[in-house]
Amino acid sequence: IHRYEKESCRADAPNTSCLSPYLHFGQISPRLLLWASRSATCRPPKFRRKLAWRDLAYWQLCLFPDLPWESLRPAYRADRTHLKAWQKGRTGYPLVDAAMRQLWLTGWMNNYMRHVVASFLIAYLHLPWQEGYRWFQVELHFALTMAGHFHFHLDTLVDADVAIDAMMWQNGGMCGLDHWNFVMHPVSAGLTCDPRGTFARRWCPELAALPDELVHRPWKSPASMLRRAGVTLGVNYPERIITDLEERRAQSLRDVVRVRRNFPQYVDQLSGCDLVPLPQRLVQEALGSGEVADRGGRFLLPLITRMEFKYQTQNPDCRDNPFDAVLKGYVSRKRDEATAFRNERDFAASVLSESVQRRERQEREQRALDGIPRPATGRPGRTPRKDVFSAQGAGFTLLHN
Repeated sequence: IHRYEKESCRADAPNTSCLSPYLHFGQISPRLLLWASRSATCRPPKFRRKLAWRDLAYWQLCLFPDLPWESLRPAYRADRTHLKAWQKGRTGYPLVDAAMRQLWLTGWMNNYMRHVVASFLIAYLHLPWQEGYRWFQVELHFALTMAGHFHFHLDTLVDADVAIDAMMWQNGGMCGLDHWNFVMHPVSAGLTCDPRGTFARRWCPELAALPDELVHRPWKSPASMLRRAGVTLGVNYPERIITDLEERRAQSLRDVVRVRRNFPQYVDQLSGCDLVPLPQRLVQEALGSGEVADRGGRFLLPLITRMEFKYQTQNPDCRDNPFDAVLKGYVSRKRDEATAFRNERDFAASVLSESVQRRERQEREQRALDGIPRPATGRPGRTPRKDVFSAQGAGFTLLHN
């Protein structure tokens, strides 16, 4: 875990501990991990925070037993299309597809990639967070009745945990006690966590021959480059199920504003934060703390609310939100310039090649009409190699007067 603090987001390198399945099945103690991390040379605080979040998830599930099914905040409008494409890794976005295929084939993906696929499902496909939670928790059952009975089951996610998955999917779905203060862009995230396309090529081998600059966005590749790479969009690799990411993201913000205006009783008028009713048990423990506000016999607690939502609620017609939560890849500008140069160069080369081929075709047709025989093959104007007088020996010759 010595690279966990700064490089745990990388999908193309083993920079995470991969201990979550062993924690889930009780094969290793979280207390043991905590003390071991404290005595480690690198002492990663980020790693220890993840252990604390694990206990936080169990605490939330105890307070809200319906956490895996019911949204704690008012739910936003949801769409029901494109779910199967997301589940099977057929969205047309290589980073999302690679992560979902890795999940299906191995039962695991790192935390950063879970954020990527969750952001895509919710912020861009407008699907409810419950669909993502159910897919991570789905169980596959097998039975064999030969020479006895054999039965076992496995989860799509091998470390699937009811409390942790429910808390994180609620937060990602903008309905939990916390708000993610970021949204993963399906292309820019790839430039950050998989800059050379190693991860995308491993799980989407049909894109293996594309250059690094285009492997995360094959739709921007020139047609000639796609042919050379053996990629046919819509045939051996899917077309994008959505194309205008900015519009889909803007629609997601409009849905948030609509819900917050439809449920003003769950929005604090002073701070702009969302409010959530507290369970009776927590009310008894926190009563009189000063942080609980009385609203018509119910106790509502202000929650962390994304600044982007507060601003958009006050300015619903704004098209340029200064608190935009979409993360941009740190090499995206360089990649954009390289892609533009490659497209321009490839286009010019393609035009020249087509012009030469058209000219040769016209000359062949004209010779056929005039009855002129076809020119001899080979390179005209060169002396045959068998001419001994044109052969030059190696080295040099010293001339004497």
